[in-house]
Amino acid sequence: MTEIWVVQPYIPAYRVAFFESLRSSLEASGVNLRVVAGRPDRSQAERGDAVSPPWLIQVDGRRVSALGRSATLTTTRKYWQAADAVIVPHMGSSFDALSALSRKSQLRVGVWGHIASYTATPNPIDSLIERWQLRRADHIFAYTPSGANFAIAAGADAGKVTTVMNAIDTTQLKNDLDQLDTAALEQFRRNTMLPDGPFVAYLGALDTSKRVDLLAGALEVLWAEHPKIHFIVGGQGQDASLLEPAVRRGQATMMGHVGGKTKAAILKCSKAIANPGRVGLLAVDALVAGVPVVSTKWPFHAPEIEYLTEGESLYLTEPKPESFAATIVDVVNSQNRQGAASATYPTLQAMVRNFASGIHKLLN
Repeated sequence: MTEIWVVQPYIPAYRVAFFESLRSSLEASGVNLRVVAGRPDRSQAERGDAVSPPWLIQVDGRRVSALGRSATLTTTRKYWQAADAVIVPHMGSSFDALSALSRKSQLRVGVWGHIASYTATPNPIDSLIERWQLRRADHIFAYTPSGANFAIAAGADAGKVTTVMNAIDTTQLKNDLDQLDTAALEQFRRNTMLPDGPFVAYLGALDTSKRVDLLAGALEVLWAEHPKIHFIVGGQGQDASLLEPAVRRGQATMMGHVGGKTKAAILKCSKAIANPGRVGLLAVDALVAGVPVVSTKWPFHAPEIEYLTEGESLYLTEPKPESFAATIVDVVNSQNRQGAASATYPTLQAMVRNFASGIHKLLN
């Protein structure tokens, strides 16, 4: 059986369904997929979403910093060096990517990820290395069309680029949303001791990338002008303490890391999703639930924000507490902006099909 490995920095819970579905799909065509990953770093661990499923090979890495740059040094090569192919992160700081691509005559090498620089100002050295990775790789797996276009513009052969349409498994979320009626939502409100609302959701990590500081500032503005708007926060992270004043005055309820029926209930009873910082796969949840996202003109959104349509499922404002708060109020009070669930959105099933197709091209 053909063997291919995927190397990951760490495995968050939302990736488990993807890898398990991809493994099953490939196994049916004679390909054995193996996954090796490091452990989450401190900020990742504080999100509370790291998992270690039984099929995962987990290794300890060491993060080294020098001259303003950092790299994670791992020793995963011993696992995949005898395989038919390996797919490594498209990261200039990835030692595994450099190791695989520098000796790729021994096996086929793919890279996957955002491909373009979305979530941070690109480091010039990293940019040079990442462009070299794109030209050197046997196949490229880009999260979204813009990433695929970037790879081609950087010199990659278009025939070696697959757009995977990055997604999460929303099957259960959709089922849970469909089953939540008025009585169930009222029971959820009583169980969690929520006030009458209206409600605004926050879902995701509470760290610097999400601009929790800006959210905290907007909550101050809203408390003075619209104290009845209540925030349900589903997430955790190193910046959670910034929301403690809002919790103390009864303006916000902290739910910790959420999933399943709790996540569905939060979305179902909310008139908007507030996320002033990076918007990524949250876009998929928003489309499934039909809840608009209020965010800011933040230059470091993940590519999945492309799934949303500004003025319909996405409302962007200036990255200032007053502007962000005003837009939240506008969306909450505008009933015509509370749309139905989108008929089309990226699905995990389509992502698995796209990725499997790219793997077969890589192995060919």
